[in-house]
Amino acid sequence: MQAELQDACRKAAEHTVEWIAARLNSPEGLGHDLAAHYKAPYLLQLAGRPREARQLLDRIAARFQQPSGDFLSRPALRTADPVLAGYPAYMSGWIAMAAHKIGRFDLSLPAWSFLQRFWSDAPAGFTLQPRGDGQEAVLELLTCAHLGLASLYFADLERARGTARALQRFLDMQPAPTSRLYLQMSAEEQLLTEFPPEVAPLHCVEAGEPGQAWFFLGYPIAFLCRLHQATGEAAPLATARGYGGFAAACAPRMVPEPFAHKVAWGCAELASATGEAAPRALSEAIVRHLLQGQNAEGTWLADASPLTRIDQSVEIAIWLLEVSALG
Repeated sequence: MQAELQDACRKAAEHTVEWIAARLNSPEGLGHDLAAHYKAPYLLQLAGRPREARQLLDRIAARFQQPSGDFLSRPALRTADPVLAGYPAYMSGWIAMAAHKIGRFDLSLPAWSFLQRFWSDAPAGFTLQPRGDGQEAVLELLTCAHLGLASLYFADLERARGTARALQRFLDMQPAPTSRLYLQMSAEEQLLTEFPPEVAPLHCVEAGEPGQAWFFLGYPIAFLCRLHQATGEAAPLATARGYGGFAAACAPRMVPEPFAHKVAWGCAELASATGEAAPRALSEAIVRHLLQGQNAEGTWLADASPLTRIDQSVEIAIWLLEVSALG
């Protein structure tokens, strides 16, 4: 990445950080929903704001931490965001990793204990719902990648490797591997290919259609590259290339859309791991569109709900910093 683009990424992210910091210091703060808080500690520490990150983790601990190690907006309500509510490991995973980075083990260790409830021995991988909730065990792509990365933070290489193998199984079983990616797998290791049309965006990614949840593609690539870095093993990198190939097939529809942000990160990790030009070019193309989409106050998705705007703006700023650091 050219120095000019790296600098633009850092400046855009800092603009978002200033916006978040101003919100934190206002009387209303970030509001009362966990969905507006859970990624911000990660961004603040990454941006060199450890004091603010710790202060926000103090608030999260006081308002949202549960005896189980989980985090909820209030008893019996994870979040008012209906999509995030359906991924019960996601927000806690973000908090666990940020807290561990900062040394807030009072938050990270109980959270990791809770997150281990999502692990399945057979088939190996992380499930959408925790064990013991009475629901069928369903392996889910984003949860696998997210908690696979968390496994690396907590030095659980056994689970990280098992998750990498699960992600390879997802690829191996796809019936149309160049045009459609199914995202969920049953306990019998069968892809879930039937679902109501209204929930299709959370069950598959269509390479030839706009408006897809592209972030499902980026996280596996990034996690697998990090696992390869940690172990030196070739298999995770080969799997990352598989997901990178599908992301490349999506590029004509995907690149201009803000939900491609995780793909920018994943492809930057892949380029760093392999030295290949194609994933770097895809990452930079997405980054340039993200930079163009930032508004004057430092956020993205101005027409979205307040929760989504905060959530996605913080995440985009994170990936801009991560991508710029990879060079």
